[in-house]
Amino acid sequence: MTAESKELIKQSGLKNKLLHVRIPIRVKLSIAITFIIWLTILILSFVILARQRDQLYLQTVKMGQVSLNYFENNARIPLLNDDMLRLNTLIKEATSVEGILYAMIVDRQQVIKAHTDHGKIGTTVQPFEQAEEVRRNQYIDYFNYTLPSGTHVLNLSKTITFKDKPLGVVHVGVSLEFIKNLIRKETVSILLMS
Repeated sequence: MTAESKELIKQSGLKNKLLHVRIPIRVKLSIAITFIIWLTILILSFVILARQRDQLYLQTVKMGQVSLNYFENNARIPLLNDDMLRLNTLIKEATSVEGILYAMIVDRQQVIKAHTDHGKIGTTVQPFEQAEEVRRNQYIDYFNYTLPSGTHVLNLSKTITFKDKPLGVVHVGVSLEFIKNLIRKETVSILLMS
């Protein structure tokens, strides 16, 4: 027998011994308990993140509701009087809020009277592409849709009325990417803590 074959026999014998080493029950239990605790923490982290995402979404809807109420209350008289200057001043205020992509006021014929993008004033409202199911919260309609650029948006709308007669609709578009970025940051911090 050569020295190489003797060395191979020793190594295979060592491997066999390592394979047949008995792991104490305490070590097996410790590994199992550690795995269960880790799995529980991971599941709880994702449950917390899912709830937090839902809360952020509802909070965004409520923030939009406040904005829409403000617009609806302040747009009645300018819309009645066709006061474009006041309507556009009102819409400009919307862009100062973080996360709002656009705001617009349309009349009963779906003609845009005021918009954060001045180039769209006087045109008719285009259908919202890839819009999901419309949901209702009190007097507000809202739905998710995707802009051609790929940005996910929450569109909130409310009818502007005067003496129970509809004058038009105010729309506010809130970026859902804003919510996704917040959730991404929370995910990283929760996973690090876990």
